[in-house]
Amino acid sequence: MTDNRPGDLIPVNDAARLVDRSVSSLRGWVRTGQIKGYREDPAHPENSRLLLSRSEILQLARESKHPSPGRPSAPNNGSPTSPAPKLKDPGSAVLTAELEGARALLEALKSQVALLEARCRTLEEQVRTERQRAEEWKGRATVVEAELNALKDRLKLPLWRRLLPGPLR
Repeated sequence: MTDNRPGDLIPVNDAARLVDRSVSSLRGWVRTGQIKGYREDPAHPENSRLLLSRSEILQLARESKHPSPGRPSAPNNGSPTSPAPKLKDPGSAVLTAELEGARALLEALKSQVALLEARCRTLEEQVRTERQRAEEWKGRATVVEAELNALKDRLKLPLWRRLLPGPLR
């Protein structure tokens, strides 16, 4: 039996932080069938972590009838007349957090691209240098090959001719 697991599964603890809900709330959503839960190891469900689809959690949090009040802020001078914390739309908070995460990821990717571009420039310079060295060695090989051919030609001459000084004819 194989279940079609979504590719965006995250542990219930991470999902709770993502939508600013308690773990027990998310487990309740799974129990009531509002969202499908998956076990990390289906063969041993009693000892494996509960995983939830990130996209399903975000969708359910946006559609939830009871918005989360959010985290309480620091008290204003302890005055009892300070206004009650405003309820915020959990969907917008999640989207804002996702946007900030995406921006941070974009900046990290930009710096990686810059590093890779610098590495490419370095490698291109190394390729140019190696090509120049190859051309030099090719020229040296031509000279050595000419010397070798001259020596082979000299060896074909009779001994008495090889002993005479002067150019070969």
